[in-house]
Amino acid sequence: MIVDDELYARTRVKVDLHLEQDGFLVDQEASSGQEALKRMCAQRPDILMMDMRMPGMDGVELLKRVKRLYPDLPAIALSGYEDFAYVRSSLKLGAVDYLLKHDLNREVVLEALQKCAEQIRQSYQKEKDSRMYQTQLQIGRIAGQRQAVLQLLRGDSVEPVSLAESLPFLSRGGNIWLILMQLDDMRKLEQANGKIELVMLGPSILSILQEVIQQYAQGVIVEIGSGEFVILASLAGLTSQQSLWSIGRQLVQSLRHNLEKYTNLTACFVLGRIVQRPSDLADCYHQARQEMSLRYLTGRSSLIDVSEGRATETGGLLTLDAVK
Repeated sequence: MIVDDELYARTRVKVDLHLEQDGFLVDQEASSGQEALKRMCAQRPDILMMDMRMPGMDGVELLKRVKRLYPDLPAIALSGYEDFAYVRSSLKLGAVDYLLKHDLNREVVLEALQKCAEQIRQSYQKEKDSRMYQTQLQIGRIAGQRQAVLQLLRGDSVEPVSLAESLPFLSRGGNIWLILMQLDDMRKLEQANGKIELVMLGPSILSILQEVIQQYAQGVIVEIGSGEFVILASLAGLTSQQSLWSIGRQLVQSLRHNLEKYTNLTACFVLGRIVQRPSDLADCYHQARQEMSLRYLTGRSSLIDVSEGRATETGGLLTLDAVK
């Protein structure tokens, strides 16, 4: 975008210098700072070139406002010989370069534009590196969570510091709920889609259901393998058994709904016992797996609830459809 109250100056940069031959296009122009800001709201340019001395809002004020709105937008200041105060101000505000309007030519303008292009490339690379770093942190965090959960399910001791780092919601103890999820028809899925495709589907399932869990409690979902997932949720602070039971059912219903909606898969769930200490999760998981072996009695997309001893004491198996 070229901003100048003089039509000749805008035309010279836009037309006479043939900048498009080197990959630069004057896509927008404005005759005042106010007009430039209005146009930027609709379409932000990659580079801003502006006169420092304009009626109304001068280039210094325009640059101040632009930097508040778009801190990374590279700008080139245009000035006359006598406008050194403007030049100094523009450079302090972060202008990439300044050009004397009396000496504008193709080479000078291209040199300044190349500086802006390099700044844009560095900004893109910095953003890319930041995204990659965040992705690596996320992968490491998920791996750490999975390792800690597997240790707890095996009955291995987990150092308090490690538990606090990977699963902070468990380190406080109190009302820890284990939910076991097993995808339905695993053999058919493997035959139809292949094991590789199912492995690739795992991260999507984790991402979708992790968001669901966060709507109800602090918790995490990890993949154990062969279509089996474990959800650990902390409901610390709740003392009413009815409230705990209600939230657990709502959570499973939502997990089931979103799994089918976004992946077209169904699963059976075991709503395990509530424990107060992470060290009790191994026994809870062992019991949940035993109950999951009875899924052939309840069918696809069912719930076996042992959170209050129903299945083990009465032999009753409850399906999700039965508790709507």
